[in-house]
Amino acid sequence: MINIDTIFFKIKIFDRVYYVEHISSWDHRIAKNYIDIAEKLITENLSGQPWSILADFRKWTLNTPEAEKLLREHFKKRQRSGLSCISTIVDDSKIKKWQLERISRNHLPERSRFFSDVPEAILWLKKLGFIDVP
Repeated sequence: MINIDTIFFKIKIFDRVYYVEHISSWDHRIAKNYIDIAEKLITENLSGQPWSILADFRKWTLNTPEAEKLLREHFKKRQRSGLSCISTIVDDSKIKKWQLERISRNHLPERSRFFSDVPEAILWLKKLGFIDVP
């Protein structure tokens, strides 16, 4: 299992799942750093097969417009590398959901859902076959 831990994000890769926990507010510099790490990890560990994202935004606040633009471009690239499912965990914040929808607009895989807790999101990914069940 891959495990990256910073003050702004945590990344884990297991089975065919790219897990990311977004923390705090992101500006251009943080988004660029995240994208550089994410692209390398995804290329080395997940490309060439169907894979999923499990994204936890409960500790995230918001992105600057510059960061949002970078993340939108990153998201488009991921669509071309086998990303086929997104499970997003977010609290009840309407502004968070609005910004997440702006970033991913027109680029979501068909199988994408919002959840309010991790166990529910993981269960859905298990049912879809992205997490190996013993």
